[in-house]
Amino acid sequence: MKKFIKRGVLFLIITGIVSLVVGFLSVFISKQTFDYKIKEKKNILIVGNSHTECSINDSILSNSINLSQSASSYFYSYMKIREFTKYNPQIDTVIISFSDNDLFSEKEKWFSSSEKINNKMTRHIILFNKDDYLDLFKSNPIEVIVQTFILYSDFYNLHTKKRDFIGSYNKINVNKIDEDIIEFNRSPPIIDSIIAITELQYLLKIYNFTQENEIKLILLNTPIHPILEKHFSVIRQRNCSSIARDQMPNATYSDHTSFVLKNSDYADLSHLNNKGSNKYSEFLQSIFNK
Repeated sequence: MKKFIKRGVLFLIITGIVSLVVGFLSVFISKQTFDYKIKEKKNILIVGNSHTECSINDSILSNSINLSQSASSYFYSYMKIREFTKYNPQIDTVIISFSDNDLFSEKEKWFSSSEKINNKMTRHIILFNKDDYLDLFKSNPIEVIVQTFILYSDFYNLHTKKRDFIGSYNKINVNKIDEDIIEFNRSPPIIDSIIAITELQYLLKIYNFTQENEIKLILLNTPIHPILEKHFSVIRQRNCSSIARDQMPNATYSDHTSFVLKNSDYADLSHLNNKGSNKYSEFLQSIFNK
């Protein structure tokens, strides 16, 4: 029995070592081969969560690249900005999602929950430096250790889907607005006045980074359905004044929540579908390419 246990332990140790070696090797290869370079004409980098992911078609806003990804913490947006501006000095403007609920306390889990680390860490590992890894490790040591042993798991996806795997414009062809209005009237979303501290810290890191590198930062509140726009009006005032204006005075806060669209242009109360995003992107194109 003891012999069997020893063999089992030895097998686990060897398996763990092999997994780590393969994982670190795959990360090294991915870092060396990943194409960070974007077209010279693209000077606008778009990052954030599903709000910018679904709202801005970078084929229409032609001098931009959209690397947004749904349910992304500002932690991942910070790394994207840092790494892509390093390889693309033409980037002089960053647009980041700054929607009404992006700093609700529940968004803290976007950084530290096991579910999000499981979904995001290996996907973005090529962007990490030592400090990024340690910050995430401190927030959830067990899950980060687990993911460290399977760093190789997204190697194939990184090499086949390339940049799209860490973020891109999301073309949505659905419209659930009628169902969402019924659900809203039945149970309106809670307005959370408690701020997600880690999210705010990384948003401020983004602000400081753009200031140090003379990059224009635009805090973009993308279009939402009028019902939700009215519902979140109180928290929007807080975000605009005590956060955007007071803590990021040189950033540009752009509130487009009331951008006029038809019901058929929404995927749901919070997001635009392809029809809506095309209209909104054409509007942005007219602003940025006057």
